Amino acid sequence: AFCLDSWTANEDVSSLPHDVRTMLNGIDRGGFPLDFLEIYEENKAEWLTQFLELFGEVISPENQGLIKNFALGPGLVNEIRDAIHKVSLEREDLQSISREYREQIKHIEDDPSQYQEPEQEIQNLKQARAIVLQMIKEIEEKYILNFFTDAGLLPNYAFPESGVKFRGIITGIEKINQGDKGYLVKEYIRPAAYALRELAPGNTFYAEERKLPVTHLEAPGDQNEIEQWQFCDQCSYMELVQAHHHSTTCPSCGSEMWSDQGQKKEMMEMHQVASWTDHYMSLVGDDSDDREQKYYEAGQFFDINPAYSTGGHIIPNLPFGFEYLNQVTLREINFAQSPYMGQQIQIAAKDYPEQGYKVCKGCGLVLPPDKSPEDVAKDHKRNCIFYNKEAEWENIYLYRSMTSEALRILLPVSTVLVSEKLATFEACLELGLRKKFKGNPDHLRIYPHTEPTQEGSRRRYLVIYDTVPGGTSFLRDLANPENLKEVLQLALQTMTTCVCRSDPNKRACYRCLYSYRHQRDLELIDRELGIRLLEEILNNWSQMEDIVTLSDAQ
Repeated sequence: AFCLDSWTANEDVSSLPHDVRTMLNGIDRGGFPLDFLEIYEENKAEWLTQFLELFGEVISPENQGLIKNFALGPGLVNEIRDAIHKVSLEREDLQSISREYREQIKHIEDDPSQYQEPEQEIQNLKQARAIVLQMIKEIEEKYILNFFTDAGLLPNYAFPESGVKFRGIITGIEKINQGDKGYLVKEYIRPAAYALRELAPGNTFYAEERKLPVTHLEAPGDQNEIEQWQFCDQCSYMELVQAHHHSTTCPSCGSEMWSDQGQKKEMMEMHQVASWTDHYMSLVGDDSDDREQKYYEAGQFFDINPAYSTGGHIIPNLPFGFEYLNQVTLREINFAQSPYMGQQIQIAAKDYPEQGYKVCKGCGLVLPPDKSPEDVAKDHKRNCIFYNKEAEWENIYLYRSMTSEALRILLPVSTVLVSEKLATFEACLELGLRKKFKGNPDHLRIYPHTEPTQEGSRRRYLVIYDTVPGGTSFLRDLANPENLKEVLQLALQTMTTCVCRSDPNKRACYRCLYSYRHQRDLELIDRELGIRLLEEILNNWSQMEDIVTLSDAQ
């Protein structure tokens, strides 16, 4: 954003296109963004200096280094080119579908005798083609700055990650006046963190007095969106399967199950979904105040490399410890709706549904768990190679991925009341953070994490994760022992003085440990347990020692 502002302030920017169509059509003639990128290469060092000077010492040296590497390296240029390449592929894909429909219409018109109702078939194809042309129009007429915002290249203050596109196609609208289309095409962008569940297949998206069930996964113009991944059964390590993939044990923990064929699964990073639905079915009635939302099996998995640790601190006799990691990759996976019975796969010592989503190889139609392929035979897209044929299906998981900073906390939890201690300590951390920062630091999330030990037991952690990609240095400051100690002291003080302690029937309340974010865990959270945990840690704080990484803890 700063570089684009600098360019427009000093150059003749009459070539800045108004919309995506103008941009795509002008690239071959050296238009935007090629002209901008040429000026960027000449001025990036100067613009970088000017940008960093705006913030003075507010930006940490670590984050300054990240910004410099991104600005002076190929990062920005590659991301711009990649965003344009993707939208160009999407347009070409839709244009190809439009031509295919046009040829099918001509084929029927040339020989209508091969169809029982040729006129109806032609009308259906014409509407399908009109919908595709409307999709192309939506892409081409998007304001250029909105395009870069949706691609995550310009600031979007609603969410820092690139979003997931939801496209709703509503058919069966009665044509009252001449020129009425009989259909609607709607597009929305939602944060990836929420979209992984809220826009998952089988769920329903509510907007503009309509309810739109998610029916299709989309990967326009790119047939390589589905990836094969290898999962460890004991730790959270996972990696893409490559041609040279020959490791027989997990590269992280050494598990011998790593090479088992059952630990390989297909995944798709979630970028775009669609809803194809009938007009009347989409209308929200007066009795629809209670919106139905499906629940899915999901898991968060951290790729933690001790090389990114800046050093940790530990109280060995508990044990309790913490360390700041300046680079941790989070992969959040949606394993689909949990079946009542079914095969399971073990990942990081926990069982998850093996099947995942059953997706048509031709058009991305997702088979609902309560329906058969025959039930959805008419729901395939008109251009699907399996339209009116027996479809081929593949099972996949959906995921999102991001890299940011994290604070990893080793907990004094062994085998007794494990779930209760994890949920209670997480609530204590959130309480302490709210008190220290006098408000809820919404960009921080707390997740459980485990890893196996050589003795066969498991270390149990809570990971405080900065959801702003790359991090904000917030957690680097929090990793100072005195700062984290203050967080725990504030939480302890609040719990010991909370009015709910006077009621023997209350395990906690919303003044102390309860929060609306953790409604499912309220039965596990216990104020008195939290007081005992924090008192034990704070009473032993003077025994804290430095450690290279918590992964070395005994």
